[in-house]
Parts: sequence; C-alpha cells; structure tokens
Amino acid sequence: MSSETREFRPFEVDSRLIESIRGASLRFGDMTCRADGSLRVEDRSFVQRPASIVWSADQGFEEFKRDLRVGSMDCGFDPSLLALIVTVRSGYLKHNETVVNVPLSCLDQLDRQTPLTKALDGSRRFAFLADSHGATVEVFIALRMTLEPRPLRAWRKATWLAKSSFRIRCQDDNTLFRPMPLDEEKRNELNRRDAPLRGRRARYANTTYFVEFDSGCDLSADLSDTEVPILWVDQELLTTLDQFPSSPVAELIQHQMVMQLISSVVYEFNRRAAGTGPEGVDVELDTRTFTEVKGSIIGRIARLIAGAQASDAQRTDVIQMMRTNPLVAVAWAEDVIGLRASLMAGLVPKA
Repeated sequence: MSSETREFRPFEVDSRLIESIRGASLRFGDMTCRADGSLRVEDRSFVQRPASIVWSADQGFEEFKRDLRVGSMDCGFDPSLLALIVTVRSGYLKHNETVVNVPLSCLDQLDRQTPLTKALDGSRRFAFLADSHGATVEVFIALRMTLEPRPLRAWRKATWLAKSSFRIRCQDDNTLFRPMPLDEEKRNELNRRDAPLRGRRARYANTTYFVEFDSGCDLSADLSDTEVPILWVDQELLTTLDQFPSSPVAELIQHQMVMQLISSVVYEFNRRAAGTGPEGVDVELDTRTFTEVKGSIIGRIARLIAGAQASDAQRTDVIQMMRTNPLVAVAWAEDVIGLRASLMAGLVPKA
C-alpha cells in the first residue's frame, strides 16, 4: 500500500484563490519554473541572476486580480482582510524575508511581473546571496489581521488559505558535508568549549576527525534548506591528501572520512530521535519515513545503505534501524562504502 503526505486546511477555500497563484511562474535570469516546481543553476551565476514572479500571461493579468478578489469574497472575507504575500528564504543562510505584501483590495499596485531580487536600497536581497545553496520563494494568500474566532473559518493573523512555492537549486545543494582544516585555532576553541567537562587537560591535540553539528543543521530537512555537518580534518593530513590524491592511503583516508561522517550522523540521528540529549524527544524524527525525508542527509544515507534498487519501504527500514540499533546501521554503511577493500589495498604492496 502506498502513502503520501498531504496538507489539509480545516476550512473551505475557494478554488480561484488556489489556482490563481498556482498559475504563476518564477523567472530566474533566463530560466523559468512553474509553481511547486524547481530549477537548478549549474554554474556560479546564482548571485548575478535577477528573480521575478510572473503572475499571469500578458492578457490574463486582470482576470488574475479579479479571481483573487472574487475568491476572497466567496470564502467570506472582504479583500481588504487578505493579502498576497511573497517570502524568500535561504536555509543555508538562516534567513527569511517578506518581499511582497499587498492587500487583495489593492492589487492595482501589483505589476504583472514582480521583481524579487533587489531590496529597497538597491542591494541584492540577502536570501539571494548563497551562491552555492539556492533559495526558496513562497507565495501565500493569508489573513492580514486577527478576526473574531469562528468554527471552520480562518481567523488568526498570518493563517494562509492558499500557498505555492518555487525552489531554486544550485550545484552544491546535495553536498553531504564540508571538510574543514582542524588547525590549532579550532582545537583550542573545542578545548575551551568543553572546559567544564574535562578540567584543564587538552583533549584534541591528536584528534584526526571531528564532526560538528551546529544549531542550523536539521537532519530531516532538505539539504538545500539546512546547514550540513562540518567534518573537521587534521590540517596537515588534509594538505598532504591534496598533494597525493591518487595514492592507496589517500583512497583509504577518503573512505574513512565518509565513514566518520556517516557514523556521526547516524548516532546523532539516534540520539535526537530517542531524546537522550537535552532537547528531549524529536517526535518527527521518531516517526518519519524515507518518503518524508528523502531530500535530507538522513534520506541520502538511507538510500546509500539500502542500495540504488531498494524500494522506499526498504529505505524506511534502514531509517528504523538507525533509530533502534545504530551499530548495525553503521556496519551496513561500512559494507557499502567498501572500507575493507581500501584497508587491504593500503596494506598489501602492489606487485
């Protein structure tokens, strides 16, 4: 039996509100995508491309505005109570801003093609500055103010009645981790951070790998919407690896780096899902399936472990194993990565 996630509004919404904004498109330079779709920028031109929303075809703009007004009234709202709102967010930069907020009673102020990229001072909006991680543009029809509560009717300010989104992806959206040099400055920072736990003894002097999850790293969010774990690698080792990338030991180190990252993510996922840390139980992590997290780092790791030909149900089984027995999940990952073969190649000299 198949399943899917759907979002239901607990009140009636006129179809004209929904279909009007779903008929819009996003232009990003010479690229275009439809509502609830995505486009991918393969080069480094993200920070140069202008973005705009095209609300309708040339001859359909008046009909677009009329449908919003009539749809508002048929939902029981005066058009002045609802607004057409556009937000732009960058998960990587942890930034979300509103770029359009027009009451449905004032749609004559709206241009058929509405620019999004430039701020009022002429500078490029901050959400469009992550040149390797893209952005998400969302369009809402939402309440402008809080109304008197009534059953089966939207009444809270900012409650949305209709929504669509556009995803701008970049070439680095699917990067699982960022290797960074573990130098003396970072070692000292780690020692200062952990000082209450260890007294005065420095414990990172000979550390080779360390995986760090900052507050912006959401294990179940799409990789383009969140920070990825940082893999700190001994600076000297990282430099030497760059100098001799083709040696058998270099291949072994690269496999070890991947395993260090995967095992750390699996154990962190297990900790958060079980609620063994100070945050308590993360209910979403405790129940989500592969289909719900397939674009996240957990989803990517589950796909890798289960194999390219595995079903979504089998990938969900891998995620469940991460929750219940992370030791087994890590062992499965090691099998897939091929660490043993790299170890043998590094030990046995070539003839």
